[in-house]
Amino acid sequence: MIYRADHRSVKVMGRTLYKGGVRYLGNSASYIEFSFTGTRASARLVVSNDADTSEMRACMAVIVNDEEDKAKREVLADGEWEMELFVCERPETVTIRLQKLSESKYGIVGIRQIQTDGEIFPLPYRERRIEFVGDSITCGYGVEGRRDGGFATREENPLKAYAARCAKELGADYQLVARSGIGVLSNWIEASRQTPDTVDLMPDLYPYTDLYAGRALERVWPSPLKTGRQKPGTLREGEWELWDASAFRPQLVVIHLGNNDASYVREDPERERAFEREYANFLKQVQERNPDAAILCALGLFGPELCPAVRRCVRKAGGNVFFFQFPRQDPKDGLGTGDHPGPLCQQKASGLLTAQIRRIMNWPPAHTDDNRLPGGLPQRLP
Repeated sequence: MIYRADHRSVKVMGRTLYKGGVRYLGNSASYIEFSFTGTRASARLVVSNDADTSEMRACMAVIVNDEEDKAKREVLADGEWEMELFVCERPETVTIRLQKLSESKYGIVGIRQIQTDGEIFPLPYRERRIEFVGDSITCGYGVEGRRDGGFATREENPLKAYAARCAKELGADYQLVARSGIGVLSNWIEASRQTPDTVDLMPDLYPYTDLYAGRALERVWPSPLKTGRQKPGTLREGEWELWDASAFRPQLVVIHLGNNDASYVREDPERERAFEREYANFLKQVQERNPDAAILCALGLFGPELCPAVRRCVRKAGGNVFFFQFPRQDPKDGLGTGDHPGPLCQQKASGLLTAQIRRIMNWPPAHTDDNRLPGGLPQRLP
């Protein structure tokens, strides 16, 4: 049996593009999930990497029966690939999740079709929903790497980062809008640089489904996004796919930004005021797009320098907006690539944030199946 990765057949989580019958996963931790009874399942994938080198290729995980510690991981080169998802000798009823581990900016993976020897069904959506907006810490950048080593996508794992851990502990569906090095005033810059890096800041990316995936499609497969009159490379900004907020309505948005802005602000009062202004503007943007959601602004793992500015923005925003300051990460807990949090540090951050969210949202501990919604419908909820 052959299926497309549409809402009739699979649960879709994260901001994904669906063009020409292909489901494109770009954003970290975006995934499809389904259940079936049978002996084999596979997927036909099409891959486009920004730089097709062994260190920077798209990375995927196949997770059976929610056992993330036993996930099968694949680093994928450009081209079309047949990926085995499940095989056994006798028919079994299992759940299968195909999840993106690397970031959209490094490459995208399109799911052209799913093939099984049994009928598949989408898993139900959960009642609790969280959107995490962040940077490399949210993506799990280098969480499985060495502190003195160079970055490789195979060592990036959002499932070991605080956001995915937190959502799992709370029994919530989640999506990540995150990119390594990103900020609201400036992306990360070298200490020798004195001007901000303002290319693709979060306020510019947030309105879109997946700007990097859209660019990759335009570069490699222009037809799904373009009319016959257009030439490759001619899409204007307004023609990128805007995110349909009704597809995922979070009760909570967690914003974890400011770490990279600090590389430019450097405790300069004028730059800090500029950061505070841009952060306040972005906070307003998030509020307008998620009018019914609580917003939790968090910062501090890399240091407290910009925490006062974020706290002031939260205070001025009023309403259902909160602030949480992480303690600075402890190197004794183990650091990953580029001094990013290692697994233990991410686990501790997740525990602290989970407790804070429970207080804000009044979400008691629950079994992960206790808050599933009936059926496998897309997440267009009141």
